[in-house]
Amino acid sequence: MIIGFTTRFVATLFSIIMIGAIVYVKFEIGFLQGYEIDVLLLAMSMALLVAGSRFIALDNFFVERKKKK
Repeated sequence: MIIGFTTRFVATLFSIIMIGAIVYVKFEIGFLQGYEIDVLLLAMSMALLVAGSRFIALDNFFVERKKKK
């Protein structure tokens, strides 16, 4: 996700992993002692899933190349 290659796909997978981590591992501990950071990471990956990476993503480079041909 850092370099912007298949951002939406990786954000989807990361969201699924975060939901699994919250439900199966950290839900019993509680919000403030366990999964507050996981919820934050889930929200960030959901934002990337919806918005995508527009400006400096490698996907844009490959899409532009296909459009020019």
